[in-house]
Amino acid sequence: MPVRVALVGIGSRGDVQPYIALGQRFVDEGHPTTLVTTQEFAPVARSHGIEVEEVPVSVQAFISNPTTARAIEGGGLIRSFLKFREISASARQATGEAVSRVTAKADVLVVGLGAVALAHAVKSVTGVPVVRA
Repeated sequence: MPVRVALVGIGSRGDVQPYIALGQRFVDEGHPTTLVTTQEFAPVARSHGIEVEEVPVSVQAFISNPTTARAIEGGGLIRSFLKFREISASARQATGEAVSRVTAKADVLVVGLGAVALAHAVKSVTGVPVVRA
C-alpha cells in the first residue's frame, strides 16, 4: 500500500540533494512524495517525479545579500546568529505554512535537523509521524 511521504529540504544544495535522492527512491517504489523546498531546487525535484511545495525564498539570494554577508562575516557568533534569525523570519513563516499544507496530505513527515522543532509542532496538531533523516 502506498505511503504518502512529505519531505522537508531547505538550505543549500548539500542540505537539499539528499532529500531529492530519497524522494526519488520513494517515487520509484510507488509512494506519492512531496518535497518542501526553495525555488532553486524545485525544478530538480520535479524532474525526478517528486511533487513540490515551493517556499518562495531564494537561499542563494539570501546568502548573497550584503546585510546577510555582513552578519555572517563580522560581529561574532552571537550577533551573527541574531541577525540571521531576524533576516530569516519571513522564510521561517513561509516554510511553516508549506510544511503544514504538505503534512495535511501526508502519512509521514521526513525532516532534517533544521526543521525538527517545526515538524514536531505540526505533529502535535496533526498526529502525522515525524522521522528525522
